[in-house]
Amino acid sequence: MVPKIGRGVEANKGGASDDGYHSKPVFLAGLVLLLLGLEFNMVETFQLNAKFSQFLAERTGHPMASVSATTQTLFQTDNPPVQKTWAPPEWLGWSLISIGSVLILHSWGMKNRALKSRW
Repeated sequence: MVPKIGRGVEANKGGASDDGYHSKPVFLAGLVLLLLGLEFNMVETFQLNAKFSQFLAERTGHPMASVSATTQTLFQTDNPPVQKTWAPPEWLGWSLISIGSVLILHSWGMKNRALKSRW
């Protein structure tokens, strides 16, 4: 009995994992969530731009939408008078970091095997 040499090379040709998922997209999703969680932990507040503040005010029925429509007509300006500030909750950053870490570790643990031809 001669052991097969290069088994690892053949196993990684297709890149498919045992459970049907590819490890690279799972790793990328984990990395994005990890970095987003780090950003949410480092930043205290976000200042939304004028267009997005106006969009939120119109969609939520906030009184700022009608006030800014009137002031835009009177003063002929494109910017609303108030820009929305958003402070992400502390748990959001930590949960994104933990989910991203789990996805990265899971992608490292996925076993790749060759795709078998259906023909």
